[in-house]
Amino acid sequence: MFHRVCPALDDVVTLPNFSIMPQSIERYKPGYVYVRKSRQQVPTPLPDTDPPPDPVTVEPRRSGRISRPPDRY
Repeated sequence: MFHRVCPALDDVVTLPNFSIMPQSIERYKPGYVYVRKSRQQVPTPLPDTDPPPDPVTVEPRRSGRISRPPDRY
């Protein structure tokens, strides 16, 4: 059997009735276009026309150890 647990009256909170609040508090305005403020950007210098040199490629080192499959039971 399950027992019903009723909260104590001190734990019950009544929420305000939002339907009776004045409509002038409306935050979303249909049809209004919201635009994010853009940060003032510092002009950056144009990049050089010469591409940067290629990085030196290094061959990967190989292990001297022989690889074996794991022992299976």
